[in-house]
Amino acid sequence: MNEVTRLEQFNSGAASYLRGIDPKLWVTAYYSGPYYGHETSNVVEATNKVFKKQRELPVLDLLNTIWHYVMNQRFERYAQALAIYPQIHTLYGYQELVHNQQWAKANTVQISSTISSIIT
Repeated sequence: MNEVTRLEQFNSGAASYLRGIDPKLWVTAYYSGPYYGHETSNVVEATNKVFKKQRELPVLDLLNTIWHYVMNQRFERYAQALAIYPQIHTLYGYQELVHNQQWAKANTVQISSTISSIIT
């Protein structure tokens, strides 16, 4: 039994209303952010831009691609933070960096060699 049929048992008017709407549009009922002139969120647009070619991959390959992309971004940002380390001019900034370095000692960050061939 599908969800609309189950809903009909409780409220036939609501079920009839939903049947009149294209199911592809149902998700918009739960999105509360801005639409920027179209019915997708800015996050969706940004994600689609990054993974334009890869979004047609099988699910596991897509998830692997996303994981490699995120790990590559984290490594690059970590390298950038290390590069500006001597230029930090405030006590707060220095304390934040020291705190984050101590936390990071329990983690491993490494660049993936396969990401450059997947995301280009």
